[in-house]
Amino acid sequence: MFIKEEWSIIELVKHIRESEEKELYFNWENYTDENLKKMSDMLNEIDSLDENYTVIIGFNKVREAELSGALNLSKINVRISLDMYTYSLEEFNLMNDQLNKIIKDIKPDSSPFEKYTQIYNIVRNYKEYKVIDQSNVTDFRQLINNKNQSANLKYILDGEYMDCHGFSVLLQTLLNKCDIESYDFGFKVNLPDGTKAGHSRVIVNLDDDKYDIHGLFISDPTWDSQNKADELEFFLLPIESMREPVYDECKETLLFDATTEEEFSNNITTFQTGLDDPNKLTTAVITMVNRIDRKESAKLKTMEADQIYSELEQYILTRSNTNIMTEEHFIGGRDGR
Repeated sequence: MFIKEEWSIIELVKHIRESEEKELYFNWENYTDENLKKMSDMLNEIDSLDENYTVIIGFNKVREAELSGALNLSKINVRISLDMYTYSLEEFNLMNDQLNKIIKDIKPDSSPFEKYTQIYNIVRNYKEYKVIDQSNVTDFRQLINNKNQSANLKYILDGEYMDCHGFSVLLQTLLNKCDIESYDFGFKVNLPDGTKAGHSRVIVNLDDDKYDIHGLFISDPTWDSQNKADELEFFLLPIESMREPVYDECKETLLFDATTEEEFSNNITTFQTGLDDPNKLTTAVITMVNRIDRKESAKLKTMEADQIYSELEQYILTRSNTNIMTEEHFIGGRDGR
């Protein structure tokens, strides 16, 4: 039985008892702070019931599992779906322990930019870049043998290598765990020989009063993984860097890449044209915003349609940043803090 976001606790219990199903599913469209708290209350209620239930929860990020309280349940059988894999609660907690060890030396009182700097350097130096691809594997049960070994979070923690998706997933995971909202995205790169290759980067939502850094930025630890600490080229780039001709149009960053009202209007039109169902523009927009800013997406959900785009326009124009950022520009190098 799928648990609906709009249900109250009373309705939840009523539906569970009436259905007599023992497998319950959470797969909500957007995880805001408010509905993560609601999910936590629902999970604790299910955990207190007399029957034993299996609860399967689909998350986009490790941080969502932490904020929902799903990692602290004991009675019900919890399985967590993330990045195409489903984990038992024990497996997920072991993986989360590994992640916590990676960031154990990051001080909680560090500013967001200082945290970002430390995490970026950890990730770009974490493991050797290599794409493991066995395209002849056709049995889904042998998924462990294909390139997900260097891309999926579980295998980049346990294995020897990382590909670009692995670098991006690890970066957004560690940033989100340190309360810096971000998400990884994929796009196409146009190669000199006329072919295309897939690549992955991270969009970072950064607010730091100490260094007066506020905005949405692009981060690419993969392409800095071979560079020296004082020669980082992709440390923190403006959104508009994704306009370079070498890249195909990227729908993941298009929505946020506007510095004028005209650009915003054009981007909304292009974004809508690219949807499978253009009538679901508002839902798609809020979902996209939710990936990078849970509070802003919650605000948009409370508004009427005509208000949403006015609010979104101001949000994007305020948070677009046209200056290329480097570590040295702000703090004098890798070791500056």
